[in-house]
Amino acid sequence: MNRLRLTRSVAIGLAAVLLAATRTVSGDIVRDFRAEVSYDDNVSNSDRGADQRDDFSFAALAHVGWFGELARNLRLTLTADAEARAFTEYSDFNHIIIGATGSLRYRIGLGAMAPFVRVEASGGYANFQQDLQDGARYRAGLTIGKRVIDRLALEGSYFFDDIGGSVRLFDRCSHLLAASARWDFSEKTQVSFDYEFRDGAVISYARRPRPDIVPLVNTQGPVETFGPGYEAYNFDAVTHTLGLGVSQALTQSLSVNFRYEWQHTSRAHLTYTGNVLRLSARASF
Repeated sequence: MNRLRLTRSVAIGLAAVLLAATRTVSGDIVRDFRAEVSYDDNVSNSDRGADQRDDFSFAALAHVGWFGELARNLRLTLTADAEARAFTEYSDFNHIIIGATGSLRYRIGLGAMAPFVRVEASGGYANFQQDLQDGARYRAGLTIGKRVIDRLALEGSYFFDDIGGSVRLFDRCSHLLAASARWDFSEKTQVSFDYEFRDGAVISYARRPRPDIVPLVNTQGPVETFGPGYEAYNFDAVTHTLGLGVSQALTQSLSVNFRYEWQHTSRAHLTYTGNVLRLSARASF
């Protein structure tokens, strides 16, 4: 069984189990909405300054669903997910994603300080303005976490991502390890620190010719996302991401959030970096 079929089987199997479980328990409604504006100084993922392009994007995200207790320490969550994102200049990246997520969280012990284990799977379909990027996407993962002291919580995660495209060029699979720490400065202010290690296929854009990249690629193809003369290269690489976030609650259900991400991708002699800024408002109730 290849990776795509395995990931689909895990996602579909878990969803079937979770849906069946909802028939036997009562629960509450999940309503989570976010509006975001972001800036990426290297949206082209280019290693040469002359090829790098930056852009702003605006997004609306929604997660609506259900959660309930299957047992004393076991929680089930099911949501329908939607994302719409528009870029100010490079419209090929404009997209709408529709999907669903199911997760099971088991708390080992009682109280807020008890550690937990969460397994989750999600699947969906992305429709891009550039049809070549259209395709299904799947994610399966495991997270372990614990509140160490009243104000500090730690989490570690593993995820497998499978992103499909209508052509091989935009097919990507990757393994991701993540660690995060959240510090509550007060009842309304939280600061988060994150690190991600990602190993898998990436897409980098550069003007032709690039004979130094060609030996590394899985596949490549001409695109006009950034104008004539650009080529998209699909190759395996390692990406390190450092993130810093601040969340400020305005009311019990509304918060404003700022996040900065530094991304560093490398493969052999090829290296590129990017900086992403995100500002969002979130309503959850």
